Amino acid sequence: MKEDFDFELFILMVTITVEDSNSKVESWYLDLGCSNHMTCHKEWLINFDAAKKSKVRFANDSYLEVEVYGELVILRKNRSKAIISDVLFVPKMKCNLLSIG
Repeated sequence: MKEDFDFELFILMVTITVEDSNSKVESWYLDLGCSNHMTCHKEWLINFDAAKKSKVRFANDSYLEVEVYGELVILRKNRSKAIISDVLFVPKMKCNLLSIG
C-alpha cells in the first residue's frame, strides 16, 4: 500500500560557540545539502593540490574562496586509519562540514 505524504523534510541545527578570534572549530557537522567536505584547517590536509582554486556557494548566495583540495586522515575507533578525499580548504569557514548527501 503506497501512501502520499505532503511534507518537506528539513534539518535544523543551532549551535552556540564561545571562542576568541584566533581559535578554530574542531568539530564536524554532517551535512546532507553540502556537495563537498570542507574545513578551515589546512594543517589537517595531506596530498593537497594548491593549483586547484575555486569558490563555494552557500544557500544564501554568498561565496567563499577555496585555496586547496586535499585528503584528510582520520583515526577510527578500532585505531585503523581512513582517508577522506576531496576535502576543500576554505580559510574563512566558521565550521567543518562533512558531506553525506
